[in-house]
Amino acid sequence: MCSFRRAPLMAALVLGSLLFAGAAMSAPLDEQGPAGSGSQDRMKAVEDRLERIESMLKALIEERGGVPAAAGTPATREEGPFRVPEDFPQRELRSTIDTDVEAAGDRDQDGLTDSEERRLRTDPNDPDTDDDALLDGWEVHGVNQIDLRAMGASPLHRDIFVEMDFMERASAGNGLGPNDAVLRAVEAVFANAPVRNPDGRPGIAIHLERGNRVPYDDNLQPYLTEFAQIKSNHFDRRRAPVFHYMIWANAYSGGTSSGVSMNIPHSDFLVTLGRWNNDQGGTDNQKIGTFIHELGHNLGRMHGGSEHVNFKPNHLSIMSYVFQTRGILLRGRRIWDYQRFPLPALLESDLREADGLGRNRLLRGYSTIHFTPTSTANEVPAHGAIDWDDSGEIDSFNVAVDLNGDSLLTELLATPNEWAQLIYDGGSIGSTATLGAAMESARERSRPLPVIELTEQLDRAIGGGSRAPEGAPDGGDARNDRARPRRLPFDELDEATDRRVEEALRRGREKAAEKAASKEQQEKAAKKEPKKPSGSGPEGE
Repeated sequence: MCSFRRAPLMAALVLGSLLFAGAAMSAPLDEQGPAGSGSQDRMKAVEDRLERIESMLKALIEERGGVPAAAGTPATREEGPFRVPEDFPQRELRSTIDTDVEAAGDRDQDGLTDSEERRLRTDPNDPDTDDDALLDGWEVHGVNQIDLRAMGASPLHRDIFVEMDFMERASAGNGLGPNDAVLRAVEAVFANAPVRNPDGRPGIAIHLERGNRVPYDDNLQPYLTEFAQIKSNHFDRRRAPVFHYMIWANAYSGGTSSGVSMNIPHSDFLVTLGRWNNDQGGTDNQKIGTFIHELGHNLGRMHGGSEHVNFKPNHLSIMSYVFQTRGILLRGRRIWDYQRFPLPALLESDLREADGLGRNRLLRGYSTIHFTPTSTANEVPAHGAIDWDDSGEIDSFNVAVDLNGDSLLTELLATPNEWAQLIYDGGSIGSTATLGAAMESARERSRPLPVIELTEQLDRAIGGGSRAPEGAPDGGDARNDRARPRRLPFDELDEATDRRVEEALRRGREKAAEKAASKEQQEKAAKKEPKKPSGSGPEGE
């Protein structure tokens, strides 16, 4: 679905295609050739041309990272469950793999027979056609007596399910949990994600379910233990292979940290904004940003892309604290997003200001934030040259600047297209173990993060928060939002977490390569298979 920002370009292309089609159809008969076949050939050429135009438009949108949504933008995914034929057989599935299922004609053991997969256009050689860690059969038949298809799941479109339990405190004027505007904004971000799906429609369908009110606890401490106990008491373990579990809580570990993921990647997280804004709870912006940030950790994302070095100007993502509660400035509007395209590394000791962030055309309209030698934070256009040292001009010589305010001159590593690197099978998601084992595995994988999550004090220091309403034009002067973050232990990512994330990414790359190889083999086999002449066989006799 295109936005009005792309309307002029698309209108020109569409107008050109229509003029081409009109000229072709209005050409004199003597130019079209003999009546009948010539006009049909001409029409076929027009149709082919229009198809190429459509492909160009789609490629253009994808090349530019898709269309990010400002907060409050409605979701673009069509409503209604995934449709199956009326005579399609239904069966009950369990998340534990049935060892006899292959004998029933289900090669990939996903709960759908090969013939059923052909009818539904899923891949009979891949148990998870859309790569969201949920088996195809689960998304068609349901699993563990949970009708995922009725809840909006599709085996041809990525889905993420989140159960949101919540605490309540009457004195919290903003509430501890989300209102409808917060939930719609989160849904819109994922619906507009630049992610391809087998059904041909972009985006991720995120299913946010308000769950149970849980007993109020002013301070979860130790939070891993108390979170696990609340989950054990209130979360239906049949949901463990499908649903992320989170709690909108008050606070944890005695501070004002905005939230925490139970590990990276994982299936559990907290949002804890109860002590923010004089104990009134988080604003809508703070809730939107923090929810997507902590879910991002569940999905394998880190504060610096693929590392925990924070405040990087070459990281245009809500995973950076500088954008978590304020959003990223794009064409005058604040958006919530993970980074949509790769950006190059920055060597802080040797910066060429004319190069900026690489002058990538995808950066046009974006702004980024960096720290200057005088400990101020500047928000500047990201697509051109950048005055890193705040000298008032673009220097012809290279400069050295601590761009992320950590008191070091280091290389800020390149950052990826984060949407393309999401890890969907964190924690218990996609588990085919027994339900008890799936729950226990998620608990055992829980670890304190090796970094301090964003606190209200730090958020204020970097000028984040709630100045602009969701999706509204930013009215603040970026140069008034100046402060230096205190030094945080961003370099203390433990090796176990680093290895686990790298292993998950490796598995994803291998799976993608296997799918590509399988598709190539199938195409080659189809080309080699001789075509039956029409009229042959019993039906033609």
